[in-house]
Amino acid sequence: MKIRIGFWSGLFLSLWTSVSLADPTASALDQEIQSAIRSSQNVPNVGVSVGVVKDGKLVFAKGYGYRDRARRLPSTEKTMYVAGSMSKAFTVAALVMESEAGHVSLSKPVRGYAGDFKLSIPQATEDATLIDLLSHQSGLPRHDCFWYISDLARGELFARLGYLGPNLDPKQTFRKAYQYNNLIFMAAGTVLERVSGARWEDYLRDRVLKPLGMSATSLDVPSLQQSQEPALGYAGEDLLPYKDVESIAPAAAVNTNVLDMAKWLQFHLDHGVASSGKRLISLDGMETMYKPRIDTVPGTGAYYAMGWRLDKWAGKRWIRHAGNMDGFLGLAGFVPDARLGTIVLTNQNDSPVPTAVTQAVMKAFLGTQALSEPLDLFVEENGPRAAPARGNEPVVVADLSSLDGRYSNPAYGEMSVAGGEVSYGAHRWKMRATSDADVVGVTLDLGGRTQEFLLKFSRDSVGKTSGFSVSFDENSTPFRFAKL
Repeated sequence: MKIRIGFWSGLFLSLWTSVSLADPTASALDQEIQSAIRSSQNVPNVGVSVGVVKDGKLVFAKGYGYRDRARRLPSTEKTMYVAGSMSKAFTVAALVMESEAGHVSLSKPVRGYAGDFKLSIPQATEDATLIDLLSHQSGLPRHDCFWYISDLARGELFARLGYLGPNLDPKQTFRKAYQYNNLIFMAAGTVLERVSGARWEDYLRDRVLKPLGMSATSLDVPSLQQSQEPALGYAGEDLLPYKDVESIAPAAAVNTNVLDMAKWLQFHLDHGVASSGKRLISLDGMETMYKPRIDTVPGTGAYYAMGWRLDKWAGKRWIRHAGNMDGFLGLAGFVPDARLGTIVLTNQNDSPVPTAVTQAVMKAFLGTQALSEPLDLFVEENGPRAAPARGNEPVVVADLSSLDGRYSNPAYGEMSVAGGEVSYGAHRWKMRATSDADVVGVTLDLGGRTQEFLLKFSRDSVGKTSGFSVSFDENSTPFRFAKL
């Protein structure tokens, strides 16, 4: 069913006044969205907020379900969510602005602006440009555990990138393959800080958010918690704590609502001009962001640009990006030729709702059209799902005290083993004995998803432990921790 929403005189007191759902055409869209939520949510009462911009106006904004299930607080168009990887497009815009100011070149080696930039891939270290980093062509696998479980600050993560191994597949290397990477976007944000002299947060706030009137949007967890309508995040029925992502802020730190995101989408639909009429980025600069850089699924026609994915709907260019962080998943996108933008934010891990609602809205305006690639938002922004849980394995009872000690790795730093536990910063992981006395399992909670990693200990010539290895990224070489 295709729905046309008109622009009623006197209804819009300003560009961002919410739609009256008493209007039958808006009501029809509302029914389509409610149907999509009911048919797709994997748990009841998921908090969902939806915004739609069309032909320069906000034509729909509404919340559904609960932002706080225990207190039954409803989600509205003002509810604040974690945007996750939708933050990447903001970092790209900031770097394009610096490029247009003559402070940095997107196509010159990063080491010209950050001489300490180093990866384990020599050619990438010497030749990688911001275009390479912002389009996920660095050659470095995700290595998400490196930032997720560590207490390392942003600068420390940047300084240790060179200790993260390359992809085991030689075809998955620098400029030869698409490898989504949050750490590399953090590195790009570090370049922004070096060339602008401002912290990423300050630059975004002063040069991007304020000019666009995105006054509700914040860039840290305390600000989200203090907002008027913060959503709580969930995995299934379980409440999750907010994840502090300051260490990789340029990749994931934006918190926002659909009203502010509508302004962000309108900025793109207006080709770099803010609602005040001020141009922030040239038309060429905007198109630089959307230029196809590398195919995400070879042969499908789907590409990654810089901070945005490229696809087509009804034959028209569809520019989009999802964002996932502990307890939250959303999807933003726009179709320039149709002057249409959509934003769906939810407070549920691994939820099908953003896909279903986005497709319902797109179909309402543009008709049905098969996509170039499956729209699996979890895989897109978070990589492979965690390994399945173990079956009914026999319980192995063993004395693990011979493994006790302090162990260190150049990237991760120090881990301690004592009393059947592995300690790393604030983390404590119980060790599971296996049939091999020198192999133990530890289960990590990765934002509502658990995954077991095996620590494989080695011994010296007299039988004492000398270290252990662990594969924190299945696509790269194991990390070796030497005993201190």
